Amino acid sequence: MIELTRFSQIICTGLILTCFLTAVMVLPVAGADANIEAELGDTLNLHGVSYTGSSVYLFMTGPGLPVTELP
Repeated sequence: MIELTRFSQIICTGLILTCFLTAVMVLPVAGADANIEAELGDTLNLHGVSYTGSSVYLFMTGPGLPVTELP
């Protein structure tokens, strides 16, 4: 059996913790990106769940819409 030195244990623990925290931060955002193309007058069905807060923002872009900068 391989014995790890204290330094190796700290490095392994740090790598595992870094991977876990990265997954926790990235997964909630990963499902937020969707592209829907529609024509004027089309009905869009929107559905989903917000796991991270009580507010959901819908950003729309296209010709004829004013250009605004996000805060």
